[in-house]
Amino acid sequence: MPHVSEQEMDNVLAAAGDAVEIGARYTHYKSEEKEYEVTSFCIIESDDSVGVLYKALYGRGFLFMRPLSGFTANVEHEGRTVARFKKVS
Repeated sequence: MPHVSEQEMDNVLAAAGDAVEIGARYTHYKSEEKEYEVTSFCIIESDDSVGVLYKALYGRGFLFMRPLSGFTANVEHEGRTVARFKKVS
């Protein structure tokens, strides 16, 4: 049973779409040659936060989920602050 109303979930999911585009391809800062396609958003049941579902466009095409806050986060890498995921299309 959700902890928030359906309207609140709709609002949160709509806001997620402003940050991450479903259907777009992204690269991860650790391996920019590998691409992922964002397939959808989900609600993380434990806290009603938004998760990003994305599929590897290489290898066996595994599906992954990362909280939206982590997907859009900046990270320190080789002495620089970079986006964890960068949109390529």
